Amino acid sequence: MKFLLFISLFANLLFGGWILVQTQQQIPPGTVAARSDAPDPFPYQANSAENYYQQLLAAGIPAQQTKPLILAKLKQEHILSLAEPADHYWQNRPLAQTDYLLALDQGYAQVRAGLVRVYGAAATEEPLFSEIFYPLNMQYPFLDSAAQILVQRIQLETQRRGLELQQNSPDELMQLAEDLSPDRVLAEILSKESMQEYQLRASALAEQMRQSGVVFNEGSFRDIYQIIDAFQRNPSAEHVIATRQAVNDVLGQAEGLRLWAALDPRFAIIMDIAAQHSLDENIAMQAYALFLEASEKLLLAAAKLQDEPQVAGPEIQQILLERDNALNDLLGEAAAKELVREIGRNAM
Repeated sequence: MKFLLFISLFANLLFGGWILVQTQQQIPPGTVAARSDAPDPFPYQANSAENYYQQLLAAGIPAQQTKPLILAKLKQEHILSLAEPADHYWQNRPLAQTDYLLALDQGYAQVRAGLVRVYGAAATEEPLFSEIFYPLNMQYPFLDSAAQILVQRIQLETQRRGLELQQNSPDELMQLAEDLSPDRVLAEILSKESMQEYQLRASALAEQMRQSGVVFNEGSFRDIYQIIDAFQRNPSAEHVIATRQAVNDVLGQAEGLRLWAALDPRFAIIMDIAAQHSLDENIAMQAYALFLEASEKLLLAAAKLQDEPQVAGPEIQQILLERDNALNDLLGEAAAKELVREIGRNAM
């Protein structure tokens, strides 16, 4: 499960980095002053946005008209001056792109700071500066701009740390996935509502649900996510039956079974054995349904062991016998025995 979490988190971070580049590199026409070979009448010194602003005012340029000039100069200093990583595809340089994205993120932070130093807090509401202060990341449209910036930065820093560990300390990757999970990192900066929205888009569970083959609408996706998430946070045996029933109430029995199969590692074992014996997915799904039905009966029977062991013992034996006979009829004796053996082995 931790491996699935890391893979989902890592893929999401890579996508988040791509989104950052696409969002921040789109500069509206007219924002940057046109290039010219003529000498600049107002030479700009790095980190001197305030002085440059005063020069422009002294030259008779109205304050409003200085804004595109100041923005262009700040971009030139902090963003356009950054060297993009070379396309050396033949070299192993996994950190190059991530380091560039982190520098780009810092560059935009410097531009925002420079604009506020020159124009004050009102700069954040200036339409000309909206691309700087209010980036729109379509991956997380439910977040305000400040939260989007923080999430992007966390994604990039985590991505870089993951790539670094992949090179030097692969064994620490699983710990990274746990330490930098959304629950631990983003919960510190997002509201409860925003955190829920993030998880619906970026969590391992949400991705498993999307890849399950079940056709959701928005309402059913949210309902099922809440049901499964609550179960995974407290995966006790007594909650299994109630959780499955709640899933079936929303999706129906057939789609509920399909979803449960996508979330259950045992189904992958059943599919592998079915393929080895030339059995199709429909047969595999029927075998999985038999396992689930027997598992629920075993849970109910096991609950009697302490108080009624003389009743529960024979009942458990009968449940297992009926399951094995049904599997034999469905799969054939060889495949059924292999399936019971492999699932039993992986359950240990």
